[in-house]
Amino acid sequence: MKWNRIDLELVSQRTPTDADDEVFENQSRDDVRTVAERFDKVSELLTGQPFDSFLSQHNGPLQLFHAKYPASKNANSPKDFFIKELFHRRNKIVHSGQIDFQQANAEICLTLAMTLSEILKARD
Repeated sequence: MKWNRIDLELVSQRTPTDADDEVFENQSRDDVRTVAERFDKVSELLTGQPFDSFLSQHNGPLQLFHAKYPASKNANSPKDFFIKELFHRRNKIVHSGQIDFQQANAEICLTLAMTLSEILKARD
């Protein structure tokens, strides 16, 4: 939505209204429903490349990722690893009410979220 607002301001030379924000929000919901789509959409906005493509072409973040999470080398892709290890756990808590996770699970999720933040920062 932020980039839509910036584009509108640059192209139309006007400040977005609440109605514009509602249109942007609806578009965003329709365009990127899944976490995988959101990973790629953000990555494409920042780098012009889908998430996994960016990582495969920039060895620094990818090597750090694999060093922190050796199991990620066996995943179909880094994006799939994040989705399975971070978002699927989150969904069990938020959508299923499952709260019997241990501290180790919380630590893994926190570390994954911080790693994801580092990858995003590398794109900026």
